[in-house]
Amino acid sequence: MSSPILYATAQDVQIWLMDFTDTRNYLTADPTVLNAEVFISKDGGAFTARNAAGTLTFLALGMIKIALDATDTTCKDLVVAIVDGGSKVFEDNSRYFHTEGNSAAKFYKAEQATVADTNTKISIPNDYKADVSNLALEATLTTTQSTVNDTNTKISIPNDYKADVSLLALQTTLLATQSTVVDTNTKISIPANYMADVSSLALQSTLLATQTIVNGIETSIGTIQNLGTGATMGDNNFDIFNAAGGGGGGLTNDEAEQLLRIYAFCIGDFKSDDTLAGTSKYEYGLPGQAPGTLFTHLLVDGAPNITTRTVKIVP
Repeated sequence: MSSPILYATAQDVQIWLMDFTDTRNYLTADPTVLNAEVFISKDGGAFTARNAAGTLTFLALGMIKIALDATDTTCKDLVVAIVDGGSKVFEDNSRYFHTEGNSAAKFYKAEQATVADTNTKISIPNDYKADVSNLALEATLTTTQSTVNDTNTKISIPNDYKADVSLLALQTTLLATQSTVVDTNTKISIPANYMADVSSLALQSTLLATQTIVNGIETSIGTIQNLGTGATMGDNNFDIFNAAGGGGGGLTNDEAEQLLRIYAFCIGDFKSDDTLAGTSKYEYGLPGQAPGTLFTHLLVDGAPNITTRTVKIVP
């Protein structure tokens, strides 16, 4: 009769040894069986030494415990024999085993495999226990549950919890703003294309020179008199130099001509008319005066000399 063992599994088996001198009794003392005296035969093959390197242990009543490894038990049928190779202390003996617990074993049922697997996991529980290192603590789960409950409440009455978007800009407004930002970014990135053209502005040195001339003219003019107090324009004598003719009031002819041109540019239409008596004259009219009005005013003749004459407004 064969005894069951697990397929391809390290395990121990036992064989009883009888006393060589009295075959009716088991050995009572350790016969010191050597590893070289233990042989195995797998599936009817030749006897060879065990693959397992474990020692042999004498138990009691002549029983010897023999260690086998997974290689030794990878078979359907196994015979383990002990042969006394010395002074014949014990009778040679052998024992027959069959394997179970695997589809490759001699006998196999699914439930046996399950039982065998369960036995393995029970024997080394740390290798098969569930990993709970990442599970949340009870306190954390309680907090999470509270959050879930609060969320459920808010979902059930959303109007009480929805965001106020009344002050948010419409999409069209945002798009317009975005367009402005993009345009601004473009102008900043290439400023030379968008900066003001100041090429026609006068330099500071030119403006300062002009200011010096104006200041000199203002100093030379003195006090302006007779600014239109007569009954008619023709009765008024606009004597800007405080003395008639010849650059009176301390102005030179050049200064007087410059002043006249500035004055004409600011308040009237400066024109040339060769129909007037005398040499070619420059004249200007005041805004608002009707054509043909006669009045006493300044003229500059071709000399040029400053004179005070009555002239006609040119249309």
